[in-house]
Amino acid sequence: MPVGTGSKKTFTYVADDGTAYNIVQDESNGESAALGLADGVDGQPSLKVTSDFPLALRFVRGVRLDADNKAVRRKFYPGTVAAFNAIVAAGNVTVSGETYSLTDSNAEKPKLLSTLDTGRIDGDND
Repeated sequence: MPVGTGSKKTFTYVADDGTAYNIVQDESNGESAALGLADGVDGQPSLKVTSDFPLALRFVRGVRLDADNKAVRRKFYPGTVAAFNAIVAAGNVTVSGETYSLTDSNAEKPKLLSTLDTGRIDGDND
């Protein structure tokens, strides 16, 4: 089975402002304490990791070589700021016994709706 296509599980992602969200990730990500992912909680708002609204999630990308000396690349979403900072400082992350060297990292980015009037008749007070 290709990497990252195993069973999925809901985890808690804590935004930089402290708001907790549910995100769905590969179950193996939860086995890594380094990612700081706690189990998801019923009733928490949910975010899609592929969406950038209301925020683009913080992430790290890593690469490792498999037994055939081919590059295996993965993207991980650390569940807390502390986990993100620790991974970036270490320069690698171990998930399911495999160590990935970081190639890229990106901090969380909030996406706010524009407060400028669009001029459209859309129900607001133009």
